[in-house]
Amino acid sequence: PEKVGAWVLPYAELLLAVGLVILRGWPLVATTATAVGLCVAYAVVVARALGFPEPVRCACFGRLGAGRVSRTTLARNLVLVGTAVLALAAAWSGESVWRLLTTDGSWVLVACVVATLSALVAAGPGAEPAPPPDATGVAVPYGQLVGETGMVTLRELTREGPVLLVFLSSGCGSCRRTGERLDGWAAELAGLAEVAAVYPHEPAQTGFDTAWYVQPDTNVSRVLEVAGTPAAVLLGAGPDVPAGPITGEDSVRRYVQQTITRLRPTPPGDTEAR
Repeated sequence: PEKVGAWVLPYAELLLAVGLVILRGWPLVATTATAVGLCVAYAVVVARALGFPEPVRCACFGRLGAGRVSRTTLARNLVLVGTAVLALAAAWSGESVWRLLTTDGSWVLVACVVATLSALVAAGPGAEPAPPPDATGVAVPYGQLVGETGMVTLRELTREGPVLLVFLSSGCGSCRRTGERLDGWAAELAGLAEVAAVYPHEPAQTGFDTAWYVQPDTNVSRVLEVAGTPAAVLLGAGPDVPAGPITGEDSVRRYVQQTITRLRPTPPGDTEAR
């Protein structure tokens, strides 16, 4: 349904714009009222996004206006709300949008509104802030996972220490064999790092006791640039341990063994011998 809505919405907006120009009377009043409601809804969504702890991106105007949602984005939407309200007031009084556009002097107001909106769309949010570092000083990107206890972000997941994410797919033979190793890896990494499996969809069964999560819309794979499964990424371990991603059954197995060796404390005797 979400994908259908995303596909239909641009065409509905285009149809609404055509109606604003060609309709008259009560049909125009209904159309402008719809435009007001739509603009208000967009403004509310943007205002809510400004309160989120993580940055939200907006591409309502394509590449021209793509960027992080900011106060500039909210100002743009409030100008659109004001313009829609003026159109509703004009329609209620019996005026048509087309007549307002063609009346002497009105084009100046229209040009000012268009120029203001263009400036707000093109202004953008400025430089996007870097993600905050974790306890090791290494930036952990934002991503969402859903587990048995609800949604958790990557930053929340690594707050207590490093986490090894192993990306698996149901029905994949190499993923099944990799999954069979998870409990053993978790035992070897106990006290050093947590181990968790990540699936694109909820699996019917896993065959292991290690915690597993589902990633909505494969958002974590995208942000971590995980190209396939099985794959592994180590988050929150510091700059001295390669994070990955590592893809492929044998490559993941070797990577995890190397990670265990790197994270395991070196006995004092070995340090002196070196």
